[in-house]
Amino acid sequence: MTKALIDTVILAVEDDPTQQHILKSALAIRGYDPQKITVVGSDAEFRATAANLNPDVVLLDNDFPVTQGVSKTTNAGLALMRDIDNGQVPGTEKSGRLMISGGSVTFQEAAHAGADLFLSKPYTIDKLKSFVESATVMGEARTNARTQQAAQGSSQGGATPVQPTGGTTGIGSVTNNSGDPKSRYQQPRHSDYLTDITRGHSRRDRGPEDGSSGSRRY
Repeated sequence: MTKALIDTVILAVEDDPTQQHILKSALAIRGYDPQKITVVGSDAEFRATAANLNPDVVLLDNDFPVTQGVSKTTNAGLALMRDIDNGQVPGTEKSGRLMISGGSVTFQEAAHAGADLFLSKPYTIDKLKSFVESATVMGEARTNARTQQAAQGSSQGGATPVQPTGGTTGIGSVTNNSGDPKSRYQQPRHSDYLTDITRGHSRRDRGPEDGSSGSRRY
């Protein structure tokens, strides 16, 4: 069962104060609890916060400082996403992963780094909400897969360590409605999975139709 919007814990990294406010406000408008939305401005802040929050969803911009107060680092988001994918960022092991970019990174690069979803700027409130919801489902599927893998290892007389995806594999398609949990974790490549899911939102990185009621671009 997908977690309710108001219970979803979100951690985002965005160094621009105006964009921080817009991101948090946009999610709050669509039903997410502002108290459960944390937006930080650097790689160091993200890592320190993730360990305490254990977020359901992480949202990464691409260019931001490694530490607060220094200049932006190009492709810092891709580097951080790779570390998340390789299990090097405590607290994010079971998080759904969304990369947001204004053009400095392609969806193929985001997928290769380990992102589940890729959203281009500018975006509408409804598109952002839709992508965060999908990322939540992907995080839950990742959690279930890890639980099943651990249980299988235990039943075989010893725990089987859960391996990071390493940028080459991802959780199975959440559009599979067969009801068989195993069919929801088929280990396609990240790039295949991201493309399939975003097409489900309407062609590559598009979400719900931009003309939907209440849509506003950010």
